[in-house]
Amino acid sequence: MTMIVCRVIATGAFINYMTGPAKEGVTTLIGNEVRLGIYTADQLEEVEMTEAEAYALCDAAQPEPDYAKKRRRAYASWGDQQDMQYWDAVNGTSAWLDHVASVKAAHPKPE
Repeated sequence: MTMIVCRVIATGAFINYMTGPAKEGVTTLIGNEVRLGIYTADQLEEVEMTEAEAYALCDAAQPEPDYAKKRRRAYASWGDQQDMQYWDAVNGTSAWLDHVASVKAAHPKPE
């Protein structure tokens, strides 16, 4: 799917979008933003791109998550961790401890 993205030239920040290709005679996204009085036309640009390209640019603009967020994403769910602990107790294994250690090793706490 094609998208038209309106972004701030100086920062590359996306401020508005519409799906589908640009159409003759249709009010532009820049015109909408200028009417709101937040930006002037020379501060903005419209870029046509695929939906996948737009999502990739938005993802790249997100700040890198800190180690705690990375760890939360890497840990198994609470239910899965409880299941690991149960079977570790039954079988005398250390699957849960190994899981926690691997997550901590992959995403160390900064000094």
